[in-house]
Amino acid sequence: MIEKVPNPQDKRSQLLSLTQEGVKIQGSLAKLTGWAEQAMTEGIAEADLETFLAVSQQMLRNLDEGK
Repeated sequence: MIEKVPNPQDKRSQLLSLTQEGVKIQGSLAKLTGWAEQAMTEGIAEADLETFLAVSQQMLRNLDEGK
């Protein structure tokens, strides 16, 4: 699903690239994640979602600061 390809800007390194099968799987995953996001957020007001994201991000920052 992933292959190494030469880096055209730096011959000493390689880049990772999706194969054709990897591109298909990525498309399928994008559809599934879109569906999951829609299903999880159905019936929730946009303002409530924004509040949830803000609170979640602050909680993550709090955890990072506690290291």
